[in-house]
Amino acid sequence: MENNFPLDEIMNDLDLAKRFQDQGEFGKSRVCARKAAGKAARFKLTQSFSDIPDALDPFSALRLYQDTLRDDDPLIPHLIILQMRVDKDFNLPDEINVMLSAKFVINHFITEGS
Repeated sequence: MENNFPLDEIMNDLDLAKRFQDQGEFGKSRVCARKAAGKAARFKLTQSFSDIPDALDPFSALRLYQDTLRDDDPLIPHLIILQMRVDKDFNLPDEINVMLSAKFVINHFITEGS
């Protein structure tokens, strides 16, 4: 089990998400942002539960972490956004900001660990 929050790795994924977003590659941007938030969730899960494998994929970590929260937890709306599926044209609704939700989730874990 990893003992240190993988901040560098997560920030690299967020930087890549931002670069893709700036290039108009919104699908790739969403994938990178989800991956970053999922790595943060996976870290939290592996620190809190002994039966969570380190190899848990980031997307599954988001779902599993959501299952550990109360229904009124402020992370829930962001975790839901991070797990949303695209429509048939590979888009999300205009009001959905995956990058913002990823940053919210990651910042939660950073401040919680401080």
